Amino acid sequence: MKDDADAIQRKQVIKRLYIACILCSCFLIVEVVGGLISGSLAVLSDAAHLFADLTSFAVAIAASYLASLPATAKHTYGLKRTESLAALFSMTSLAFVSIFLAYQAVQRLVKPPQEGVDGPLMSLIAGIGVVVNVILAFVLGEHHVHLPGGKFILELCFLLT
Repeated sequence: MKDDADAIQRKQVIKRLYIACILCSCFLIVEVVGGLISGSLAVLSDAAHLFADLTSFAVAIAASYLASLPATAKHTYGLKRTESLAALFSMTSLAFVSIFLAYQAVQRLVKPPQEGVDGPLMSLIAGIGVVVNVILAFVLGEHHVHLPGGKFILELCFLLT
């Protein structure tokens, strides 16, 4: 009976993650194009952050699928630990993105770009970004839903948005 409830909850969480992937993918394109056109490192850094979120959601979906597979003779515990490895991958990828963005910011301080930043366009994209992040919080949020057997992946994804 508990396995049925876990399977139902897992499907609901996966559906939420798929919706989040679609939202992230659409807005990621907007941010990359808008960041390049406006010359804004802030918008491009948010795009990089959004890409890290997107990969985290995709890895969480894959890990959830693997964790739902039954135990075998080779994997007597099953593949439930993949959810923990997925969380580690998500945190590590976000750390690499942060290091790259810090490097880019220092480069801009040392050698400022020739053109200025298009402030109105940057502000418009940033405003839309706030709306998208609120929507993502509602899609993923609802009392911190957890994947059965992996208590922190969805929380991590929620915190990263």
